Amino acid sequence: MHVIASSCLNLSFFLYLLYYLPQLMKNAHSTGLRDFSLGFHCLAITAATADLCYAFLLIHQWQYRVVSIVYFSYLLFQHGQLYRVCSTRSERYLLHLCTAMIPLCLWCLDLTHCHPAYALVIAAGLGWVERCASMLAKLPQLLKNRRLRSSRAISRLYLYLNLIVTLCDIVSAWYFHWGPSSRYGSPVSLCFTLLLLYQSYAYQYPQRQRWGRTYA
Repeated sequence: MHVIASSCLNLSFFLYLLYYLPQLMKNAHSTGLRDFSLGFHCLAITAATADLCYAFLLIHQWQYRVVSIVYFSYLLFQHGQLYRVCSTRSERYLLHLCTAMIPLCLWCLDLTHCHPAYALVIAAGLGWVERCASMLAKLPQLLKNRRLRSSRAISRLYLYLNLIVTLCDIVSAWYFHWGPSSRYGSPVSLCFTLLLLYQSYAYQYPQRQRWGRTYA
């Protein structure tokens, strides 16, 4: 079992370095970026920020720390991509609010260095923030895809890679005894990924052209 868990950890390490690149490339070359849910992005970057702090407080595997940094960097890049296409004040306000979460989490990390007694409490809190935000992040995109009857904002390759990464995370979290937020949250995230993947095929063609029929 140790060999399997270590292999999953190493595989997820390499996939985490690459798995979000297809989405960033789709954002850059697709007109579907306006269909990308800001709720998805804001929850994802909140999760990534909390996870970055959590990794340096509680997780000792170096692979976990490296992928936390890489994923956080990817989402910062996407933050800029989305800001350029925001057309309303409320959308920009949401992104600014999301940006304010970053120094707050980093302040929590600094606080643990000044008061080591708080480290476990803060780490546990950040772990649950990360997992809850990560679990729910894809839900706004699922709802937006359903409302638009379109999934063109999400890269299918990203979804397949995310599926593999999440399966590896489930194995690693249980074997290496990561926190309960990681052990129980990853399966929920896996279900949302499968639903997004289903939507990517269900909404692949315009509704009126599906199955050669005409729909109102």
